[in-house]
Amino acid sequence: MYGIFKVRRTENQWCQQVGGILFIWGILNPNGPTLSCVGMRDCADPRQVEVFYRWLHFLGGESFVLGFVDKQAENFSDQVLEVLRYAFAQRAGGNRQRFPIVSCVPSFVKPPEADAPNVSDNDARDLIAGSPIFREADWGRETYYLRKYGGDFFARAGEQTRAALEEAARDPSLAEDQRQFLNFTRRLRENAPGFQDWRPDQYGSRPLADGDVASWWGTVTDPEFTANGLSLLAHMWVGAIHQATMEPLETFETVKEFLQSQQYECWPEEWNSRLILKRMGLSDKKSTESP
Repeated sequence: MYGIFKVRRTENQWCQQVGGILFIWGILNPNGPTLSCVGMRDCADPRQVEVFYRWLHFLGGESFVLGFVDKQAENFSDQVLEVLRYAFAQRAGGNRQRFPIVSCVPSFVKPPEADAPNVSDNDARDLIAGSPIFREADWGRETYYLRKYGGDFFARAGEQTRAALEEAARDPSLAEDQRQFLNFTRRLRENAPGFQDWRPDQYGSRPLADGDVASWWGTVTDPEFTANGLSLLAHMWVGAIHQATMEPLETFETVKEFLQSQQYECWPEEWNSRLILKRMGLSDKKSTESP
């Protein structure tokens, strides 16, 4: 029933079969914006449905089949959940480069709709909260950042960047060229929101405690919080591509059209890269290039 393997599909191939997203989550941190989702779609065998996972990133994501479920099974929903529980419990290994599915504590989650037939809000919470990386995270740090910044992900990323630089600078084995690079990066980012907010020992590291999951879930799934997260993700995605020196593999339009093909709406119909660039006060590279 379950067996995880990577698949390579074009966006057109994703749209060729009827499908639907179960829930999504986003990560907005100094490493750049990513969007993950799990869903179901028809497959070559008309008697079965495929359960899949997609990790989306502007430099190119990855897609996995998580398993197959019999459409006619009386316990269909239970089987879907069993496939998902197995997948969310996995650690990295083999050819699963983007596993585990939950690679860090998500910045926001758009849970299943209240009337979703196969996976509930509580199911989604338990899948994410039961994953190894989530349970092993530093919850002193996670709680500190969430309380301090809430949905201000730009400022949070600024402080996280500063924290990473400070930690790297304490490495006594750093070569001189590495230390110069750290100093250059510090000067480059010093005016970023949140960068100057870093102070040592602002939180105490600790493991997951009673009440952490409920408090975190209540915040990151709040409709207003999620809407803000999706908006910032779109702006970060387009902004990252604008700054990149290489051609993106997954544009904002690619992500939006994929979700729409799976009957899942996240952004206003009129949103596109050009509009978002304009909102950020940036020029469209393509429109300014000479013919």
